[in-house]
Amino acid sequence: MRFRTHYVDITGETPWVRTLIDPYQAQAAADGTRIIPCCGFDSVPSDLGTYLVVRHLQRELGVPCQQVQAYFQVSGGLNGGTLASAFHLYDSVGVARMNDPFLLNPPNTSSPCPAQTERYRDPQTP
Repeated sequence: MRFRTHYVDITGETPWVRTLIDPYQAQAAADGTRIIPCCGFDSVPSDLGTYLVVRHLQRELGVPCQQVQAYFQVSGGLNGGTLASAFHLYDSVGVARMNDPFLLNPPNTSSPCPAQTERYRDPQTP
């Protein structure tokens, strides 16, 4: 940040992103520097796909969208860096933070009420 350089990363590890935001957000906002994590496979297909589907429904069909569910099928393997990150996350306190849907919310916002937590929880988790 001291060199006022934008930062882009493909990480999908939200606990690590939280540790990136905490010390650098205020300075980046003041400088106009951009911190852009989660721009790899973990987010781009789902975010971009959702945006395009919703836009199509609104513009072409004139209907609102209440929910988008996605399905991914991946073939191939994981690289060493991804495996190392997964093992590190599992061995750290970060694994407990992975289930917090509000982890990346600004720290000065009020805690979500139980209804919000239930509404935004991962539907695949018990």
